[in-house]
Amino acid sequence: MIRLIIGRKGTVGAIHYENGNFWPIDTTYFINNDCTDLSIEYLYRLLSSIKLIRFTSASAVPGLNRDDVYSIKVALSPLAEQEKIAKILTDVDTKLEKEREYKAGLEELKRDAMQDLLTGRVRVPKI
Repeated sequence: MIRLIIGRKGTVGAIHYENGNFWPIDTTYFINNDCTDLSIEYLYRLLSSIKLIRFTSASAVPGLNRDDVYSIKVALSPLAEQEKIAKILTDVDTKLEKEREYKAGLEELKRDAMQDLLTGRVRVPKI
């Protein structure tokens, strides 16, 4: 079962996409894929873009009131289109993550090369 878990207290507005088992507590809201006609992955993207933290109540213990979130009006595409949009965004995120990993590898290689050069372990030949 696929679920969205939304921080209600503490991590107000934080949204997590979960594909495995989970045990929600009273500081979260959650949405199961079997209780909505929407694509959970699309809904995850949509709610993430809304930045729910801006709906935090100003009280002694800040929290997210679901009535405030329910009042948000959004246009929804048909389910098939939601699934296509979610897949495209997931593919882009996967590519971005691979690029970040590649960049981190290059940065580590540069750092190691600089260390070798600065400590004299590797000498640059004079031309």
